Amino acid sequence: MTRVSDISSHALMLSSLNRSIENSRDLQVQISTGKVGLNYSELGRDSQRLISLETERSRIDKFVETNGVIDLRLEKMESVVAQITELASDAKVLLVNAGQNENAAELDLEGQMQAMLETVAGLLNSEQNGRALFAGARTDASPVNITELPADGDFLAETADSFYYAGDDQVLRHRASDTLSIDYGVTAADDGFERLIRGLKIAQTVDLSDPEGARMRVDRALDLVNEAVDKLPDIRSRIGGSRAVLEKETVRMEDFRLAIDESVSDLENVDLAQAISQLSEQEAQMQAALAALARLRQVSLTSFL
Repeated sequence: MTRVSDISSHALMLSSLNRSIENSRDLQVQISTGKVGLNYSELGRDSQRLISLETERSRIDKFVETNGVIDLRLEKMESVVAQITELASDAKVLLVNAGQNENAAELDLEGQMQAMLETVAGLLNSEQNGRALFAGARTDASPVNITELPADGDFLAETADSFYYAGDDQVLRHRASDTLSIDYGVTAADDGFERLIRGLKIAQTVDLSDPEGARMRVDRALDLVNEAVDKLPDIRSRIGGSRAVLEKETVRMEDFRLAIDESVSDLENVDLAQAISQLSEQEAQMQAALAALARLRQVSLTSFL
């Protein structure tokens, strides 16, 4: 018997069924991957916002990474200054002893001062990843060469750095973020280092055969070392201050990155509970559409009349 069916209703049911099947497939993929879509096109109008957020996150990651590199340099510089400060204190004690009881000869002043000079030079020539730390912008060369100091220790009106320092006086600048740039670092020509090296060289060249002259040179060396002892903590404080500013800015950006990560997650990730509920609704719609199609196929001319 010829069946009578409503063609438009049949087409409508098929269209609804196909949509439900497609939606169910998409929801199953979302539930299995935990993602709204596997590419930007599947995110619809949210795709541009996601691209913008990911670009911003990439920029922040770069700033955080380079800030970490600069902080490692500053950390090593701070450690070097701490070691030099301790050495300066030891030199002060040695010079005080040398100036008393006329016992400079027994202290091997020349040998000890030379060893201290070499230690200070080695510390100020420290590198980080092949980059000289105390040479200003001349990061490819060691900044200190104590062999260039006057052999007799007579500096006259000159300062010691005009002899030993091979770096430049350029202040290093680092862009810590979009809104902050900082000057950082110190050079081996800084006053604290210069006075220490000059004092050590003067003491190293004391002529013990001339007691009066030796006493005057030891006193002069002690004055310079005392000045260095006073200035070195300020050098360390400046380095520490740069580290503190850098750390604060890095923490601010890391907090901003967390906020971006949350926004990205909201755009990318699926609400599983909601997706499962929607999948159940789609399955119910498919069952309803199938049942409706089955009823349409059972309609005959007899039942219609």
